[in-house]
Amino acid sequence: MNEPKETISARVNVELVSRIEALAATQERSRSEMVERCLARGIEAEEDRVKLAEGPISGAVLDLLTSSKYVVKFLEWVDGEKIDPAELARSKGMIARAKKARGAKSSKGKVTQ
Repeated sequence: MNEPKETISARVNVELVSRIEALAATQERSRSEMVERCLARGIEAEEDRVKLAEGPISGAVLDLLTSSKYVVKFLEWVDGEKIDPAELARSKGMIARAKKARGAKSSKGKVTQ
């Protein structure tokens, strides 16, 4: 039985569309099917990224890595690419929200006297 589907619209870079169409042709899939597969894998990667930020140790490490402009510059040097400031800001926001959520979860289990 087929799962119910919903149509969504998105503006996508022309080069990305070409890559999707090439993959679809190579795998003998429809463009729609290829987009759905790519979205599913991309969502899994983004969910993993959020889980990493929510982890008590990994979240703290990510917080440290994104807090210092010197560390960010070092990471750019190591990677060989500039980190997009808007993407860095979004990552910092995600890390801060995860940190706040961790704090709320840990305070629920504490007993006050």
